[in-house]
Amino acid sequence: MFLTTVQQFGPINIGPGSLGPINIGPVSLGPINIGPVSLGPINIGPGSLGPINIGPVSLGPINIGPGSLGPINIGPVSLGPINIGPGSLGPINIGPVSLGPINIGPGSLGPINIGPVSLGPINIGPGSLGPINIGPVSLGPINIGPVSLGPINIGPVSLGPINIGPGSLGPINIGPVSLGPINIGPVSLGPINIGPGSLGPINIGPVSLGPINIGPVSLGPINIGPVSLGPINIGPGSLGPINIGPVSLGPINFGPVSLGPINIGPGSLGPINIGPVSLGPINIGPVSLDLPPINTIFKLCHATFLSFG
Repeated sequence: MFLTTVQQFGPINIGPGSLGPINIGPVSLGPINIGPVSLGPINIGPGSLGPINIGPVSLGPINIGPGSLGPINIGPVSLGPINIGPGSLGPINIGPVSLGPINIGPGSLGPINIGPVSLGPINIGPGSLGPINIGPVSLGPINIGPVSLGPINIGPVSLGPINIGPGSLGPINIGPVSLGPINIGPVSLGPINIGPGSLGPINIGPVSLGPINIGPVSLGPINIGPVSLGPINIGPGSLGPINIGPVSLGPINFGPVSLGPINIGPGSLGPINIGPVSLGPINIGPVSLDLPPINTIFKLCHATFLSFG
């Protein structure tokens, strides 16, 4: 009779609806209940309603088991606000292949997923495929992390059309040491580089070394910018063999106020000047002042001194 009587009050009760400290049976109310649909503080069994329930489809504040509905559920396919287990549907889910608004685990599909290989709109983790992915080796339209392949990638060594980060290989790269067709950043190696110290065929920035450089103090064969040192320089104050710009010092200078041996431009001071208002020994142009060589000036001064003596 003891094993079948309901509403028992002993230390250990076996049967439904018991009230003792430890109850084995459904719909029990004691501190610890083993059986379905129990209401005590700690319940082991499905469909329980106590503060802590161990079993599937439980409804208490903390449930350990699949398909639970409480505020905090530990088990797969749970529906509460916070679920720990795969395939959960609550607002915050910790486990793979979850579908809630915020999921922590791989292969999740919610709006915000933290874990690899996720598919939601915003994914934090490697190998993700959503529109915005934070993590390496991602494939979505916008990826934040290294070695990404999407249209816009923020991180080093990216391969998409537009990459923001060093060492990128896409068509347009923003960052140093990039290798794509168009690179914005220093020390780049692509065909067109915007940044200092670049080595590509066409470089826009100072101290560049490519064949055509646009920027000051460049060293390539053709430089557009001041104070350049290449064979052909376009800009003021250049020192190469052929300079196009004012105040140049090379052997042949095209521009005003130049100081080289041969200057083409007004107001030049070299030995041979082609242009108006020049002051060298040989000037080709209007309003020039042909200065005689220094030895001729010395002889004239000496003869004048002797005549007065």
